[in-house]
Amino acid sequence: MPIYKHKLFSPALFLMLLSITFKFDSESIGWFWSEQPVVGIMLAATSVVLWSILLATRNKKTESI
Repeated sequence: MPIYKHKLFSPALFLMLLSITFKFDSESIGWFWSEQPVVGIMLAATSVVLWSILLATRNKKTESI
């Protein structure tokens, strides 16, 4: 099964991209979560957990084939 068809692929990708979002204004470019870094760190950590689960289950399925 391709990795992009796994049910955890979309949430993992969404959280990963959301954690590295930037904001642009007329004066500067900054990390979107700079005022709330805990939220950004939690999003990144959750994404890492989802990716780990996704890759672990994918490897188990390929080994059993």
